[in-house]
Amino acid sequence: MDPAAADAIGAVVVAAANSAAGEAGRQAWTSLVGTVRRAFGRRTVPTSAGETALVTAADPSDAESLRDLVLAWAGEDPELLRELVRWESEHRGVLESRDDSVTNTISGNATIHGPVIQARDVSGTFNFGGPS
Repeated sequence: MDPAAADAIGAVVVAAANSAAGEAGRQAWTSLVGTVRRAFGRRTVPTSAGETALVTAADPSDAESLRDLVLAWAGEDPELLRELVRWESEHRGVLESRDDSVTNTISGNATIHGPVIQARDVSGTFNFGGPS
């Protein structure tokens, strides 16, 4: 398997697990689990009890173990590899998109009487010189 493809698929598997509490992550994780379980059903090579348990549980907290297993299987199963590449391309953008930009605006007929703070992530306190 192409190392770049393995890295991309692996990153999105972990991103899906880490985002499984949100709607996009849940959908990506559910889709991945279905893909892995279909591949599991096609396997002609014996699987260990640990592999069976991992695929059966499909717990997002085991994402790294599942990722390693899936990538190993994809090296032996061209159909699974094609499915994973398709899955990764469908879900990558949603799971990796994160807008860190901030737009703070005071506009129109706003009348400001005193200090204004516009920010994104604030840690700590602000003091404008008055008693706290």
